[in-house]
Amino acid sequence: MVVKGDGSLISEHKAKERPIETILSGPAASIIGAVTLTGVQDAVVMDMGGTTLDLAVLRKGSPAINRSGAQVGGWFTRVQAAAITTAGLGGDSLIDVDNRGNLSIGPRRVYPLSGIVARFPYLQDELREIKESEYTLFNTLPTMVLIHQKDPANAGLTAGEKEILDMIREGPHTLYQISKQLNRYYDLLPWQGLARTGAVLPSSVTPTDILHLTGAYEPWDREAARLGVKILAYRFGSGIEPFIDIVMEEIYLKIVALAAGRLIGEEEGFMLDYGEQIGRFFLKEMLRRDKVTRAMAISARLNLPLVAVGAPVGAYFPEVAERLKAKLLIPPNAGVANAVGTVSGQTLERITVLIKPDGEKGFIVHAPWGRELSVDFEETASRAVQKGKEYAAAKAAASGALDVAVFVDRRDSFARIRGYGGGDGEDGDNKIFIESKIEVSAIGRPWS
Repeated sequence: MVVKGDGSLISEHKAKERPIETILSGPAASIIGAVTLTGVQDAVVMDMGGTTLDLAVLRKGSPAINRSGAQVGGWFTRVQAAAITTAGLGGDSLIDVDNRGNLSIGPRRVYPLSGIVARFPYLQDELREIKESEYTLFNTLPTMVLIHQKDPANAGLTAGEKEILDMIREGPHTLYQISKQLNRYYDLLPWQGLARTGAVLPSSVTPTDILHLTGAYEPWDREAARLGVKILAYRFGSGIEPFIDIVMEEIYLKIVALAAGRLIGEEEGFMLDYGEQIGRFFLKEMLRRDKVTRAMAISARLNLPLVAVGAPVGAYFPEVAERLKAKLLIPPNAGVANAVGTVSGQTLERITVLIKPDGEKGFIVHAPWGRELSVDFEETASRAVQKGKEYAAAKAAASGALDVAVFVDRRDSFARIRGYGGGDGEDGDNKIFIESKIEVSAIGRPWS
């Protein structure tokens, strides 16, 4: 079985026929896993991994569906999928401070510095060689490590790129060490193209490294994390502890911004934009702990439970939930919610039948099996429901479903026009039939 973008399952055979339907299947599986692990039916679900933070809203145990289709790179695909809002924030997001002292977290993903030094301990000595005051004018962080992944398939490498690959082929090195050996400034090393092609994997300071210093997560080299953070903190203009507090606060802010932006956008029709001054001000005020010192306090309450899944959520979400006054649910197996969702999902096939007026007398039925003309509305609707149930059930069975249950939702739409046609409605109004939408869902499990 293969997961679709709405969290349901289809057979491998059907997935090969319609592979586009598996778009965004990863986050969708995590949402279904959250339902399975918690039993919650209505909630805000947030899934935090290495690269992204994904949010979905659960209603009656199912994620809201984006009727316009999954959005990728600003384009609507017209493929129905769970309405998932994503931010480039995860355990492996790059923490950077530019040469003007500006802090940024994500969306770029790198390998945690503590992790690579645990594998190659000599890198700790290379980090110790770096003097904080020697590189503040440069854009590139000398603490960044380049890890050899593969030699590019094409041979169009510059001499500088070949030198870098030759140097790191037997083991990774910091940019500081590479620049020292090649006698070139950090900013002039031609490594960015190698990273874009996947020839090298960068490693630097990430939220995972920050957690090594807070004590929340320490499987790798804590000293490497300290050395990397020390250099970033110097560049930022603070000590290590204040810098860690600022980074954690920024992570909390990004999490709240994702939730507030999605929920306010859905209910009020406008976005509380994290990137704009006013939006950022209100979001920061929502998270302030010392509200009593302000002449006007701004706070927020999340009325839906907050379900957090993914490996790093235990380090961030208790604080976020406390400040949002939200009920937090982190299931015991939150780190494997994605896998749980994959094996606990159901097969689901949806079809839509539209009945529209055809001139003054008849009706047109638009259905997956074709277009039909009819005269009697109720007879047409009844037949459409029956054929829709059979069609959806057959699709579910073809996708591998057993014990299929079929559900029908019919909505008739009318326009009320005052004084039209003699007036048989309220206050002389008359109802004009617009359309009837029949949605049929067939649900079953892929195994008994």
